[in-house]
Amino acid sequence: MPNAVPAADTGLPNLNRRSALAKLGLGIAASTSLATIATAAPASAASSPTLADDAIFMRIDEHKRALQKSIQLYETRDEAEAAAREIHGPRPDPWFFAGPWASGGSAERAGDEWNHRAGIAPLLEQSALARRGEHAALLKLISSKPATLPGLMAYAIHLAAEDVDIDAFDIDLDGRSASVVVLNTISAALADILAGDGRMA
Repeated sequence: MPNAVPAADTGLPNLNRRSALAKLGLGIAASTSLATIATAAPASAASSPTLADDAIFMRIDEHKRALQKSIQLYETRDEAEAAAREIHGPRPDPWFFAGPWASGGSAERAGDEWNHRAGIAPLLEQSALARRGEHAALLKLISSKPATLPGLMAYAIHLAAEDVDIDAFDIDLDGRSASVVVLNTISAALADILAGDGRMA
């Protein structure tokens, strides 16, 4: 899994321009899927996968739970850091340690010392682990192809949600960004479903 763990827990993602464009595409894909559901001719029940066959719903649920855990721990961590600053002062600024006068790892050591002194080091580690867990669940989700039109619509709608940033992590899948992989997956899944290929791997 290429660069599956972020180098540092930098908090919740900010929506960047690439993600904004990706979300626009996801919104269009979701609308297209909904329109297709309403207008497509009924497929043969014997050959078409059912909702129970579509593993994408499980992947979406896994990511929802991982994301909620990450958000909750981040908010708890943020509150704990704010309280700690009132008592111990601000955490050492990494920029202060930058430059030719800095010794190797000075900023990291100073930050770690502050975290332990303030008593929030365990909470920071829990938040980082939750963030990595959310990343792993997101990677599984974007790498999965929906097998039904309802699954495809749910996939697109979930990834277009405001608190989901598919480009928050440095994900590189065969030289493609996560947003490109997702949009290609939506296009391929819709084409396969409409072609009546049945159950998809």
